[in-house]
Amino acid sequence: MVLTAISYGRMASPLSVRGLGLRLCQPWHPSYFGFVAGWAMLLDYMLIPLFCTLYGTLALQRALPILPFPLGSILFAGASRS
Repeated sequence: MVLTAISYGRMASPLSVRGLGLRLCQPWHPSYFGFVAGWAMLLDYMLIPLFCTLYGTLALQRALPILPFPLGSILFAGASRS
């Protein structure tokens, strides 16, 4: 994640506009590549934390089988936020 943050920081400083994915794709590709890149980034930001919470909760349940799944997911998601 640190390398991703550094690369975003380097790309965002010369191109400090909204729609960075679209802006980076425009000179070389048709505009729908930027559209797809933007949606892929949005889904990435929404789905990866969800999958990590689910997988972490399942792993936590294997370690503590008495823990109910909803409580484990709340605990895991809360612990990963702090």
